[in-house]
Amino acid sequence: MKKKVIQSVLAMFLVFGLLNSPVFAATAQQPVMSVISVDLPVYSAFDQLSDPGNHTHLADLTYNTQVIVLSEKDYAAQIQTTDGTVTGWVHKAYLSNKVTDQTWLVKQGRNLRADPSTANPPIGFISDNSMVYVLDYNSSAKFYKIQTSDGKVGWIKGTYQRDDGTEYGGGRNVIPYEFGKKDTATTNISIYTPLNTKANVTADQINKYIQYKTNGVKTLMTGLGSTYLQAQTVTRVNAVYLLAHSGLESKWGTSAIASNKYNFYGIHATDLQPMDSAYDYSTPTNGIIAGAEFISDTYVNRDQSNTADYPFAQPTLDNMRFNDNLHQYSTDEAWASKIANLIKEFNTFTYTKGWKQIAGQWYFNNGDGTYKTGWLNVGGKWYYFKSGGVMQTGWLYTGGQWYYLNSSGAMQTGWLYTGGKWYYLNTSGTMQKGWKLIGSKWYFFYSDGHMAANTKIGKYRLGSNGAMI
Repeated sequence: MKKKVIQSVLAMFLVFGLLNSPVFAATAQQPVMSVISVDLPVYSAFDQLSDPGNHTHLADLTYNTQVIVLSEKDYAAQIQTTDGTVTGWVHKAYLSNKVTDQTWLVKQGRNLRADPSTANPPIGFISDNSMVYVLDYNSSAKFYKIQTSDGKVGWIKGTYQRDDGTEYGGGRNVIPYEFGKKDTATTNISIYTPLNTKANVTADQINKYIQYKTNGVKTLMTGLGSTYLQAQTVTRVNAVYLLAHSGLESKWGTSAIASNKYNFYGIHATDLQPMDSAYDYSTPTNGIIAGAEFISDTYVNRDQSNTADYPFAQPTLDNMRFNDNLHQYSTDEAWASKIANLIKEFNTFTYTKGWKQIAGQWYFNNGDGTYKTGWLNVGGKWYYFKSGGVMQTGWLYTGGQWYYLNSSGAMQTGWLYTGGKWYYLNTSGTMQKGWKLIGSKWYFFYSDGHMAANTKIGKYRLGSNGAMI
């Protein structure tokens, strides 16, 4: 009887096409994810999500909405809510397996309350710079339901407040924050990573990535690797973040604002009059370092000592962009995700082992951020990399011997015809000189390695093919 009932239900689904509906199909393919943004925009297409001038929202998802990921592209995901009412594209950094996977920072201490209001006395207090988990969010009251690491649960106010309890008119006092990366050295930067961290990178690694992004074309950012490291030292702001931020805003040193004002970070470049309003930094070096100081003082390391108004830092990409409409760095809703995606690309480029083409030249990455020099066997073929890591082609003199690397960089052995002359390279790749028995025939090679032909060497005559007659 049970089997017949199940068969009848399945038959009904098939008749009405329910098994092929987006909800059922997606559920069968992908796990359910939770929204960890208090207000997550949904866009109809990836292009609308990524286009800074065309952010049209299909919907805005509330905290802990359950969604299914249908596909992914770059820093975005195509999702569908589990009830099937909304399908579109979102920033995938705002999705998590469960809400308690993400830690949050409470910047300024708050009273802990039993409900999302100030009507009743507090039940506790959450100290400055505390780590909490966010369980829920009340958007009308702007209260967060939080859980502390020792299990206390309650509601706290989420906006900036003065000492007398009045509000500044916005600002997010509770933000997603990766405590595990605080005060560390890292290049693994998400939109929730504190930016007042250190990147243990070299100027050469930064310069190679700039070359890669500009296809070898010289721009105002070319060769500024050491300047980014200096900016990091001066400001305590991560150099790889500064690199990605300036690359995005200045189109890798080619934008009009960068060209005319050495303003690489788009500082004070308003949407209506970006050129007129942007700061002028006078030199490329000043543009990188003084620009980083501005970002440090007014966002990442902001406090009472460097600002006359509210003393609250905005230490993450997410918080720099989304701060409850108060003091936000960019109007592009994808700004934070784009920078984090560039940082991810930098890490892949810098730390993935294998071949890299930079500015038309080939290198071999050792997988630790360094590049191979000298001889290397790859796939049974020998290659040679010069002191800067560039793959050698053509003639190479090393170790007292001549070698020839073909156009693919592989070491040549056997007969070689180049420059209108014949040469012979043994199985070790070294160019041969003097008399050599090759196969069953004798040949003679001059001191520069090219083969003698149609001539006489001592008492021996050589034919047109170079073989002794």
